[in-house]
Amino acid sequence: MNWRWLLLDYVPPELALTPEQRKAVTKRMYQLRHFSRRIMWVLFGFGPLAGLTLPYLSFRVLDSWLPTVGLPGGWSRLIAAIAPLLVFAIAYEFLLARLYVGPMRQALREAGHDICLSCGYWLRGLDEDIPRCPECGTLREPLPEQTTA
Repeated sequence: MNWRWLLLDYVPPELALTPEQRKAVTKRMYQLRHFSRRIMWVLFGFGPLAGLTLPYLSFRVLDSWLPTVGLPGGWSRLIAAIAPLLVFAIAYEFLLARLYVGPMRQALREAGHDICLSCGYWLRGLDEDIPRCPECGTLREPLPEQTTA
């Protein structure tokens, strides 16, 4: 996971892809995803709304509770303001990554990049007689046949 995911850039930057290849892989990833457009509207429509509402409500609760713990007023207000936003941003980032990581890896495999579907480890340069991913131990799948048209 990376902060670039918040900018909807799901292709790993270490791949030396041309802009056309990045666009083709991203387009294929959107075709492979296993959820509907309705879920996307919920995530991107209500996600930011929840990102503003839930931290505000959490701030109200934490702002009244933290001074009773013994923190000085300024620190408790700062923690009450930042903690809910930080928790929500990390949770939202994790959710987006989980939704897109599988389809992105599958699209990269279909484009001819030898990566592990489970962990994303680059398998290039490894002999074909190595049956498992050295990172996670998952059985390697052969690359799909490349068709030339």
